[in-house]
Amino acid sequence: MGMTAARLVPLLIAAAAGGAHAETLPSDGAKIYAAGCARCHGSGGKSESDEARALKVRPLVDDAVLRRMSAQEIAAAIRSNAKHQGFAAIDGMDGPDLDAVAAFVKRLAEGQR
Repeated sequence: MGMTAARLVPLLIAAAAGGAHAETLPSDGAKIYAAGCARCHGSGGKSESDEARALKVRPLVDDAVLRRMSAQEIAAAIRSNAKHQGFAAIDGMDGPDLDAVAAFVKRLAEGQR
């Protein structure tokens, strides 16, 4: 039995009014990056902070290596980077959040924001 308009319309209204669960929404890579990554990598990915200089963090902006990588490869590189081990922001990052940050880093590497 198909869904009638009388049954479908209330569902659509509920979803539009916020009835959908937040966990179904895509993660915002820029916000997650700002909260967990910008301290060392800089808000614009230029690695200009004192922490970045002390840790010798490469700039992410216009990075030719990152430009050639897929977002999935960047996510794997973020997860496996020895400098990232022990950082709560990365250790606690789940798959969708990590994917969103990797996509944001990819945009930084391509000169976008």
